[in-house]
Amino acid sequence: MAPETTRTPADFESALEAFVRLAETNANKEKSELNQVTLTIERGRRYCRVVSAYTKASDQRSVFCFVDQDGTILKAESWKKPAKGARGSIFNTDKGAGAVTAYGAIYFAR
Repeated sequence: MAPETTRTPADFESALEAFVRLAETNANKEKSELNQVTLTIERGRRYCRVVSAYTKASDQRSVFCFVDQDGTILKAESWKKPAKGARGSIFNTDKGAGAVTAYGAIYFAR
């Protein structure tokens, strides 16, 4: 049995930042110049909320997805609560890109 790798908080932070930048880049590829979004991270006790805001109308914000402390990507159920069921992980080889679309976490986990 292979030993389980331990991840430090620095590993989580760097993986989270890489995931958010990748998700932002992928989201903006599919949108026109007027609909470009900026993704930001809001940290909570257990979850990090990834928030999308349109660059042309910064007062319009929505939850892009949630990321648990263990790196699990979750779809948003509401502004304050993630939906049940993991959609992916920021520690996957694709850095979580397969778990999100241009508009947020995928609807169904596959």
